[in-house]
Amino acid sequence: MNLQEAQAFFAQDHYAAQATGIRILSAGGEDTRCALQVEERHQNAHGFLMGGVYFTLADYTFAVATNTPEENVMAISANISFLQPPADKELTSSARCLHQGGRTCVWIISLWDGQGNQTASVTFTGYRKKRLPKEEPPCKTE
Repeated sequence: MNLQEAQAFFAQDHYAAQATGIRILSAGGEDTRCALQVEERHQNAHGFLMGGVYFTLADYTFAVATNTPEENVMAISANISFLQPPADKELTSSARCLHQGGRTCVWIISLWDGQGNQTASVTFTGYRKKRLPKEEPPCKTE
């Protein structure tokens, strides 16, 4: 799915796209990048970024990385590690696939501030409703 197709398809995700303001910067597996401009509405009572904002950005990035109009991958577990508050008002996410099985996958979504500091890491296990064909390439591993 190219960027314009992803933006059109995921515009239907009313919470992430409209309520929080997350933008898709690039789409397609490990090339997926999303971003969020942090605003006052994203802050908790102490003035820090709400944990749910980090998670929503990561969850949306996971969805863009793994889903297409024809294929539905849903998160069946997630674990988030908060590393540090962002140093500025821009959060960007990136996706990396650790495992791609017939029906399950494991992805790490990393969140970064505009100065290149990693602010959070989220590991997702996903379940694919339709099994991948055997000839489908596995995700890249390093």
